[in-house]
Amino acid sequence: MNAQRSLWAAALVAAAALSLAADTRPRDARGAALEAAASANRQVRIVAELREEMPADLRPVIDPALNASRRAEATVAGTLRAAGMAAEPGEAGSPDEMPPDPDAPEMPDPPDPDTPAPTGLTGVENARQRVAEAFLHSTTALTNVLAKVPEQAAARIQEALARIQESQARTLASLDRVLADQAARAALERPALPERTARPERPERPQRAERPERAERPERPEKPDRPRP
Repeated sequence: MNAQRSLWAAALVAAAALSLAADTRPRDARGAALEAAASANRQVRIVAELREEMPADLRPVIDPALNASRRAEATVAGTLRAAGMAAEPGEAGSPDEMPPDPDAPEMPDPPDPDTPAPTGLTGVENARQRVAEAFLHSTTALTNVLAKVPEQAAARIQEALARIQESQARTLASLDRVLADQAARAALERPALPERTARPERPERPQRAERPERAERPERPEKPDRPRP
């Protein structure tokens, strides 16, 4: 049974990746930002609805996944707000308000936007890293409870996991498009390097004067024969 559930979880990941790969619609940076926020919010709603459908004694096992999903949503929203790309109230992509649930776990504190990002990471890069970690925590928490709940509840969790992983893939892909747009803008804003001035041509070296030919040495006179005694 556990092996079947592991195979099912792997199939869900593959299905989410294929669904994302099929979506090739072009979007600008703001459109991608709004989709990232909407997809993160969609995951929170899916997990919250899953929790509501569980019997009261099983709801606590969903709480870690719900907290991680809320943390990811808060990270996306805070980062896009700091970048000036957050959705206005009522605009497509703005988080949907959910009715309060007295039994729901406490909402984790959103990340402080003034917290410095790790060295080498921009605000959006840092956010994407933290969102991916929160998403992994959420799906891992749900996958780990599959073997601890009745068959009917496990089937409902597996169905929710498929929708959750698709939302996660869309959120991360949207953040990647925002990063790509930022990189392109940064490249355009870099000052152009001044053109190198051409080196002046070197004057040709004057030709060396030809050496005069050496005068031939005069022939030595032959020595006279010595007289015999």
